[in-house]
Amino acid sequence: MQKTVGDIPGILNIRDDILCYGEDTASHNRALNNVLQRFNDCGLTLNKSKCQFNLDEVKFFGFIFSKDGVKQDPGKADIIQSLEAPKSFDEIRSLVSMVAFSARFIPGFSSINAPLRKLTEKNAKWQWGHDEEKALEKLRTALSKDITLQYYNKQYETRIYTDAGPNGLGAMLAQRKSGQDSSWRPILFVSRSLTKVEQRYSQIEKEALGVRWACERLYLLVPNLKL
Repeated sequence: MQKTVGDIPGILNIRDDILCYGEDTASHNRALNNVLQRFNDCGLTLNKSKCQFNLDEVKFFGFIFSKDGVKQDPGKADIIQSLEAPKSFDEIRSLVSMVAFSARFIPGFSSINAPLRKLTEKNAKWQWGHDEEKALEKLRTALSKDITLQYYNKQYETRIYTDAGPNGLGAMLAQRKSGQDSSWRPILFVSRSLTKVEQRYSQIEKEALGVRWACERLYLLVPNLKL
């Protein structure tokens, strides 16, 4: 499928699913017409019962896309909310992998997730105590929030907000439409854990490291950066 439609602008293809999108109705319809024409040229047919057209909101591989932005499918959060505390290394690895999928929606994800991530390290000793339970509860709380990430727009005013904790660094890329909207809206949350050496830094050194790391991590999206 990727070989068939992968070069068409305005489409996203994963496996056998194709999502057509656009900034407005005209660009959306142009992408859709190009896909349908390509299928016709290749002698391919579609199952009408499996097609949806001209939607204001669409679920696509764990995400919900709309004119307002992208948010996580509540069904993904519900699965994690219903999970019991892991009782083995296999279960903790499965949990960590599952919540990592949602990291872009969770401020300070790496710091929150640190106690759980440690249990996935080589030669880790199994334990499930207060710190691990607290981390799981924080993740559940974060996932229960209905956070919508706005689409990036290179014309909007852009800022990066950073934070540094004992175990990790975090940053939020935010934008607002200059002159009309005074509220800053999240585009993306990013984070990473601190190495053992970095954990020994003073707080001001961690904060400085966080600023540098965030700028490097997001440099493609911050041509007119304000800190």
